[in-house]
Amino acid sequence: MKTNDDSGPVILQDWSVYRDPYHPPEVPSRLKGRVFGHHRKPDGEWVMTSSIEDATGRLVTTSSGTVYQLGCIERGYRKWLRDNGYDYDPKRPVVVKVAS
Repeated sequence: MKTNDDSGPVILQDWSVYRDPYHPPEVPSRLKGRVFGHHRKPDGEWVMTSSIEDATGRLVTTSSGTVYQLGCIERGYRKWLRDNGYDYDPKRPVVVKVAS
């Protein structure tokens, strides 16, 4: 798994799986959140990642090759998941489904 500049994963806080404005966690999409430890972005800046390619535990790899370590979920997204009947597993918060 490639990491950001080979210095380890980038931390993503207040994150959500994003798509108008939220999306279920098992649908490949993008992440939105505040980034820390990114080589081109200042700490705390809001970002939208490239498409999610893989997820293992709390590590998510995007199509650009950047690896994000998920910090705290964004409260509004957590509420949306609960209100819409989606399970949230804090040990495996993003699920990538493989097309059959």
